[in-house]
Amino acid sequence: MIPLKKVALTLLIFMMISLAFAKSKKKMLVMNDEDMKKAAEAEENWQYLEWTDHYFENVRRYGVEVQFFDKKKNEWVEQLLENDEGELVSYLELKDHSTKTKIKPSLPPGEYRYRITPYDLLDRKSTPTDWIELDIIEAFEPDVKSLSPSKIYLDEYNDGFVKVSGKNLFLPKSLVENGRSTEYTLKAGPLKTFDIQFIDPEKNYKIDKKNDSEFIFYVDPDVIPPGKYNLLATDESGLVNKKNSGSEFEVRFKKRVDLDVSLGYTCPFIAYDNTFDKYMDSRWWPLSATARITFIPFKRKWGYLGLGVCGTYTRMQAKFDSYKIDGNLATAHLDLVYQKVLNKKMTVQDPLDPDKTTIRYKHFGTLEAHVGAGATYFMKYQFHFEHDVESEELNGINISANAGASFQWYLTKRLYTEANVDFVAAFMRKMTYGMIVPSISVGWQF
Repeated sequence: MIPLKKVALTLLIFMMISLAFAKSKKKMLVMNDEDMKKAAEAEENWQYLEWTDHYFENVRRYGVEVQFFDKKKNEWVEQLLENDEGELVSYLELKDHSTKTKIKPSLPPGEYRYRITPYDLLDRKSTPTDWIELDIIEAFEPDVKSLSPSKIYLDEYNDGFVKVSGKNLFLPKSLVENGRSTEYTLKAGPLKTFDIQFIDPEKNYKIDKKNDSEFIFYVDPDVIPPGKYNLLATDESGLVNKKNSGSEFEVRFKKRVDLDVSLGYTCPFIAYDNTFDKYMDSRWWPLSATARITFIPFKRKWGYLGLGVCGTYTRMQAKFDSYKIDGNLATAHLDLVYQKVLNKKMTVQDPLDPDKTTIRYKHFGTLEAHVGAGATYFMKYQFHFEHDVESEELNGINISANAGASFQWYLTKRLYTEANVDFVAAFMRKMTYGMIVPSISVGWQF
């Protein structure tokens, strides 16, 4: 006789015959009742009961008993099973020590319990296992038909509420004490997932007799990262809705790319190096202009990243008693740019209900920081004396670096004014040149 302690029994699979039948079953789940009956007559779905016994080689055969719980009688009742001869019996004797058997007829959804009895090699009946309880549930394939809105833009005001319509969409397990449940998640690839939160299910969750469902969930726009998501609904049976256009949800900025172009006035101030102060008697040079182009392809909630090209031109000239000096100074730099968008909260009238107001956020400004490298070019510096006597021209191009910050104030959705200040340091052999470049510009965002 095999000791009971050496028999380990575990239910592994039920309501499945093979992968082929599983695919067929998924298709049956979306049929109406009449079509399901016709399909059941043409094809039978068997259930498998499988267990593990590490000492099955010492077992000649097994016996199986199954009981179901009759809720009306409030008691366990024997479940008749079909043997190889086609007879219905309460105790199913297997022919060998296989740890897997087909259950016929198929067990309908309900509460069950089963136990296994091993027979030793002399075909002597051993003590059966304890009763093991089992719930067989009906499989429902979730179907997410639509999300509204299906897109939210992070540079607009969002309340985070999303309405879902579909079929076989039940409440999550955390909100259900007894009955069917469905688990939900927003998923973009294998690593990026985001949980959703049901909003007032007593008011917003609806389901009819045909399992047509409707509910509202909340997603925090300040937390969810941009990307394309699918709302995945997973039934208790393990079935998951198909990914389609109805289940798609996208979080993004309204404009994928920004291109800022500005033109303005600047007045460079030479912060150190006394060359210009000595020979031209000034550190301020007001005959100047500036231009800037900023390309922003990378947007996140914490800020925007991009590249910028900025340049300045300055006309320098000084007049003395017997001579004058003039020349041109130009700078050009390629910058790494960080921008932080600033929004202003506004209370406006709800267009759908004049008696109500709603909150909107308007983009009113942008803070920017930038740093980069480029060149500073001294062009055609020359002394001019009386009688058309002139010195040789002085020209030189030098590597330089710049760093600065700016603030853009938006007058309209695209038109803005910009206040900017940069520090430029040029690296030369005989000069230690550095200047502060404040500027005021007008720009347009494409």
